[in-house]
Amino acid sequence: MSELPEKSPHEKPVLENTPSISSRTAPTRHWFRYAVYAMALLGALLVVFAISLIVIGRMRPKHVSIDETEIIDSVMSRAYGKYSDEHKGWLFVGRGNRTYLVRVIQQAKPEDGPNGDELYFVASGTPMDGMPGALYGVFHVQAGDKSDAEKLVEISSPYRYEGDQPVTPEKVHFEALSENVWAWVIKVQYGLDPKMSSVQINNVVLAPHENSIALLATFKASLETDPGIDCGDANNQYQTWLKQSNELNTVSTTPIANEQTSEYEDNEGDQDPVRCDKVRWTYRTDPVAGTIPVPLRITAKGMKDGAMLEEKTWKVVFDNKHFIYNVPGELAK
Repeated sequence: MSELPEKSPHEKPVLENTPSISSRTAPTRHWFRYAVYAMALLGALLVVFAISLIVIGRMRPKHVSIDETEIIDSVMSRAYGKYSDEHKGWLFVGRGNRTYLVRVIQQAKPEDGPNGDELYFVASGTPMDGMPGALYGVFHVQAGDKSDAEKLVEISSPYRYEGDQPVTPEKVHFEALSENVWAWVIKVQYGLDPKMSSVQINNVVLAPHENSIALLATFKASLETDPGIDCGDANNQYQTWLKQSNELNTVSTTPIANEQTSEYEDNEGDQDPVRCDKVRWTYRTDPVAGTIPVPLRITAKGMKDGAMLEEKTWKVVFDNKHFIYNVPGELAK
């Protein structure tokens, strides 16, 4: 039997497939180091984010809320004087030393503006003497700019003397013309009774712009004239008058013609015979898209000077450079 060779007493045993202590601990140390770095980076990012929120919060203007009752009372009292509990309105002495009873007939708070609430309202004045006449005013109150955001700024036009009848709530329409332009369309009436004289109503379009109230457009809304007789008879009377007027203008200078001329002398100052008018100009706006006010599409239909009109629609575009609608002369007042 052969004997196994003896091992040297100085020879160390070899442990196969057994990793060393250093090879087992190195990966653990690396992952631990990466975890510490990641947590430090996340903490730094959170600190930067928190600081950013604080800075942005300080830069952002404080939201300004508007108490409608308080602001309206303050603005109206400043514009029209002391409120009258007896008459439930403000008594204002205006043009011609006439006293008007002024009341708020429309108010609106659209979606928040860049710095907070915005308040729009319309006031209408009725003459206390019972005579024809009208006074109205439009008001816009909003937060100031970033330098003084907590201060309220008023843009208004309180002394507008237009029309023979006071503006009533149903004659005020408030709508958005663009993403940043809200406007009033106010119907102003001239004339009281179509049997006495023609009654015309105009649409007046007003909107805050920069530091004032801008007049964006004025165009017809309706015209009515009632001659008190059938429209066909009124047309016949007009044709007879027109024929006589033409004969008078073309008459010769003979003695006989002079005698004929004298027959018309008493009628030279007469106005044209009244014919029937009943016209309506309606308008609509395109959907709001962008910062430029949308076009107005105005349609006319009805009877003018005793004859039916062919329905017609105009597209009236906005001149953003001059901040006004280009209203054709035939639609203007």
